[in-house]
Amino acid sequence: MKEKKIKVVTYLRVAANEQASIFRKTEELRELLSEHDDWEIVDQVYDYGVSGRKFERPGLNRVLELCKEKEVDMVVTLDSYMLARDVLVYKQIYTTVRDCGVELFISELKKKSKGQKKEHSNFFVRNLCPAV
Repeated sequence: MKEKKIKVVTYLRVAANEQASIFRKTEELRELLSEHDDWEIVDQVYDYGVSGRKFERPGLNRVLELCKEKEVDMVVTLDSYMLARDVLVYKQIYTTVRDCGVELFISELKKKSKGQKKEHSNFFVRNLCPAV
């Protein structure tokens, strides 16, 4: 029997002053995705030049729409700052995703000393905010 794939939407937010880093972040995300054969990418969503202090963002709205429509099982992003720069906005995003029954997966990249491979420290946000 074929194993069911986890339907995933990826989300990257890049501030206006960080536009040049979108290529690096996209490559980091591609590396993370390549490590998970059990993930099926439904959509890859980006917000460019939009503040992480705002809840209303075109890309984030798309992600939340996919969650509400049960089109995805998991939202994947590289770090918590891509989701929000404000704890109340972060809580609102987390609560919305959780209430839809969708997992929120964040991969914080930890860079080791020169010459060593990057190490992914993966965790589910539900372990960070169990009381939310």
